[in-house]
Formats: sequence, C-alpha cells, structure tokens
Amino acid sequence: MISALLSAAIWSGIALSLVLVWVASVFSVLLFGFWDRDRRVVHECVKCWARAVIALNPFWALRVEDRARLDPGRAYVFVINHQSLADVVVLPHVALAYKCVAKAGLFHIPFLGWTLGLSRHIPLARGSVSSTRRAMAQARHWLQRRMPVAFFAEGTRSRTGALQAFKAGAFRLAIETGTAVVPLAIYGTREALPRGSWCFRQKVQGALTILPPIETKGLSLADAPQVMQQAFDAIAAVVQESRKACA
Repeated sequence: MISALLSAAIWSGIALSLVLVWVASVFSVLLFGFWDRDRRVVHECVKCWARAVIALNPFWALRVEDRARLDPGRAYVFVINHQSLADVVVLPHVALAYKCVAKAGLFHIPFLGWTLGLSRHIPLARGSVSSTRRAMAQARHWLQRRMPVAFFAEGTRSRTGALQAFKAGAFRLAIETGTAVVPLAIYGTREALPRGSWCFRQKVQGALTILPPIETKGLSLADAPQVMQQAFDAIAAVVQESRKACA
C-alpha cells in the first residue's frame, strides 16, 4: 500500500515535470527557434528534465560510463538496446544532442509527445513502409547536418531483459552515409520500471555505457550484417558485465 502511494506521488511529480519541460520547450522555440533550427536548446531542456526525474526519484540511480569520447563535430548513428519505458530518461544523459527514431504513437501522448515533436525527433509507425521511408529520409537529413540519430536496434522493448535480434535499418543507413555506429548499452531500466507495471518497488542502479564507434567508411551494404553483429556483441558484453556486477 505504501509502495503504491509513493509510486503515485512520484508519477504525479513526473507528470508535472513533463508539463514544465513542454512549457520550457515552447518558450525556447519562440525565443530561439529562428536561429536554433536543430532544436538544441529544446534538447537541453529535455536533458535537464531527464536528470531531474532520476535525481528526484528515490528508487532510481544512474551510472554513466563514457568509453567513446565522441567528437561533438561529427554525426553518429547511435544503436541502443531497449529494456523499458524508463529508457526515455536515460538516453538524454548522452553528452551530444541527437534525434531519436521513436514509435509514432508516443508523439500523440500529451506533453511527452508534444515535446518530442518540438525537439524534431523522428516518428516511425511500425509496419508501415511509407513511414519507414519518411523516417529514413529524415534521419539522412539530420546526419547531413552533423546531428547524431538514435535507433532502438531491437525495434521494441525486450520482455525478458535478454537482447533480441537487431533490425538492419540503422546499420544500412550508417554504411550508406559513411557514418560511424556508436553502440549504447542500457542496463537496469527493466527492473526500474517493469513492462506492464507502474509501481516502484526497489532501489535500482541503472547504467548507460557509451561504447567506441564502429567506423563504416569504405564499407558496402554487404558488410551490414558484420557491423550489426559487432554492435550486438559489444552491447551484449556490457549488459553481461552489468548483470554480474549487480548480482
């Protein structure tokens, strides 16, 4: 009972913070939108929101390990494993601004979806060929502007916590554009917010590990499976490390 009441209070705080970050994003677009075509100021608002949500939630803690030292002047294709809805507050802890390919339905959620739209993230309707083409065209546009693009490589959240097979689209795009692939490993968010549950029941230490880039220049589309496997193995190794460390 106490856990449910505390969880309800935390969710109320998260909802209020979403309203506030949306308001801040609207004002940033009104004030800086003409000059800030990439919506970097909005991204900073979202980053502050994500840090606040984790800092103010007594059940969550996050460790960020940067093994990559990314160049802020380069574009990258980020590929991430997807464990939980809580991943949305972990990903903004990456140092660079980015555009994320996200489920189109999220863009219709009040305040959360509106902020995604203001940030110019990329909607993707699962199973729609036309939506996939539009999403990939938008991703190419952002990469040309030296803006990293993030993909949840499994396509959907894992039900068991185990890595699912990666989708090839992000890797083909990286090779076609000559963009380096950066694997991002997330661990702990499944326990922080299990699928189908809204209650916080235990203190959880999450982890975000930014792994070294996999260069794609000079590769052909025939190399996409190899690059995909390399990214899969890198993320799987970190998830296994994290699992052992938390055991």
